[in-house]
Formats: sequence, C-alpha cells, structure tokens
Amino acid sequence: CCECGSCVLVCPHNVIEYIDGKPQQVAKKGGAFDFCGISQGIGCDVCAQVCPRLGEREHAIAEQVFTGDAPYNGGFGRYRRILAARCSDPELLKRCQDGGVVTALLAWARRTGRIDGAIVSSADPDKPASPKPKAMTTEEEILGSGTSWYTYCPNNLALEMAEQLDLKQVAFVGVPCQITPIRKMQLRDPAYLVNGRKKQQHVDRQTKFLKSFAERVSLTIGLLCSEVFTFN
Repeated sequence: CCECGSCVLVCPHNVIEYIDGKPQQVAKKGGAFDFCGISQGIGCDVCAQVCPRLGEREHAIAEQVFTGDAPYNGGFGRYRRILAARCSDPELLKRCQDGGVVTALLAWARRTGRIDGAIVSSADPDKPASPKPKAMTTEEEILGSGTSWYTYCPNNLALEMAEQLDLKQVAFVGVPCQITPIRKMQLRDPAYLVNGRKKQQHVDRQTKFLKSFAERVSLTIGLLCSEVFTFN
C-alpha cells in the first residue's frame, strides 16, 4: 500500500476509510484487513481495479494512454520532448523550490479557462509543515499553494471535493502512485461489474464510483518521486 487513498475514494459501499494516514476496512470489526462483504457477496472489486499496486503498473498503462505522437520511448517512458524550464514570475519564484513550473502552468490554465479547478497539496493551517489534499478553484488559491512537499499527501482524496464543487475540468497534480489510479479509472471498462447477480442499482452505483471521479480530470501533471518522509 502506498497510502494514495484511491480505494477509499472509489468505494461505492463505504467499506474503507482513511484512518491515521492509511486505508482501513470498517465493514467488520475484527475482520481481516481486506474484508468486504460486498465483494464476497454480489461482487464489486472497484477498489482493486484502481489500486496502483495491483494489476497493471505504470509502464503497461503508458502503452495504452500515450498512443498518439510519441516518437521517443526510453527511461522516461513515452514522450515527445524533454525540456528544462523555469517560471519567470518573480513573485512565484520567491516561494517555489524547483522553478515553479507546475504552479505557473496551473495558474495559466485557470486564467485562460482551460481548467475550472486544480487538485494540489496545500499547507494544513494547523500543521504548516504537513500538506493536505485540496481542490482549488481560483488562480489566487493556486498561486498561494506553490511549494514542494516532502511528506506524503493523498491527493486522490481531494477528487471528492472536486465532485462536491461540481468541477468539470480539473487539473490533477500527483506523484506516479497517484497518477496511476487516475489512469486506471479512465481506462477500466465497467462491463466487468455486470455478473448476473446484481440489481441494476448496484451496477449503476459501482460504475459511478469507478468512472465519475476521473471523468472530471482533464489534465494530469505527474511529479517525479524517489522517496517520501514521515511528518516526524
């Protein structure tokens, strides 16, 4: 488990919750960590379909996602170009740590109407050195979030906030184990949910949770990651 929280986000039956930085089953006290009466009954497995540690991993998914013009394929995966970039906004450069490119891209995309919100890691008001996932809707909020974090932040959970705000074109910023679940949600065919044992309302609910969050994501920005640190 990489603690991305995607299984918590997509669970259609409230079987999993995010507790003390980890997903935990809450369906049966004293049950196994992976107990789920729904999956063992009528069937579901939506959580397993989006988990970045189960099934296909990044390299296999890349072949499905980047099918267009990608003339290069190497250590960085499939790509068109590799660029060195740095933000030119002096105010943003005062607070950024790695050139401010991601924040500048998000601010520009919001200013020009290409997105209506962004999922990012932002400072927790009560614990300034501890980031929390948040959906931001204004350019000012996006610019205010510009900085790097070195403790883990489950950005996928903020997609629920995007749904509550009814955002339609969201930019999602995350490390590989957070981008991968987004891709799996986008790629997975929900036809597997139809097994002849469920009522249509169950199929509809499971399909919604499998697909609806990623349908709001119109831009993904993946960050390189090699390690993270605990808050302490």
